Amino acid sequence: MPDIVRRLGFLKFRGDVSGYPSQITAHGILQSLPGQLNANMTMHTDTTTLQKSYSGRISTNNFELGKLLAKKELGKTSFDLELNGLQYRNHQPESHVKGEISSLEYNHYQYQHIALNGNFKPGGFNGHLSLDDENGKISIDGSFVTQQSRCTRFQPAGKSKRFSSHQAFN
Repeated sequence: MPDIVRRLGFLKFRGDVSGYPSQITAHGILQSLPGQLNANMTMHTDTTTLQKSYSGRISTNNFELGKLLAKKELGKTSFDLELNGLQYRNHQPESHVKGEISSLEYNHYQYQHIALNGNFKPGGFNGHLSLDDENGKISIDGSFVTQQSRCTRFQPAGKSKRFSSHQAFN
């Protein structure tokens, strides 16, 4: 069993599931050890190509992301995100993500009001990211490559006001 599944501890779903084998809609609350997710999702499989796609909305409040991912630098997060077109190509997910991460703990600092609007796939994000935190504001349009390498590469085009990165990179 993968470690991430073990870290979930348990899974409990309370809600409704309806549809057909090629299209299932789930609306409810998914509980686990790190916290709960509110979900309203539709999962679809194209009967000709077997391509899978997902769309809907997920939200959470104080979800313990660091526990789930086994990352000490990450803490709790709260978000409300819209996911569209999550598809598996060669078993790799891709998704258009739009919404707000209202809080994200990183290195014992709680960042607030992070807006996302872009495409995410393993290894990177391409789109708009903005932060409207009490310690600074930043708005970036560009590509962020986050593959399993020693450094993160990004190609931003943006502007910042009153941004202090002392917390982010300690």
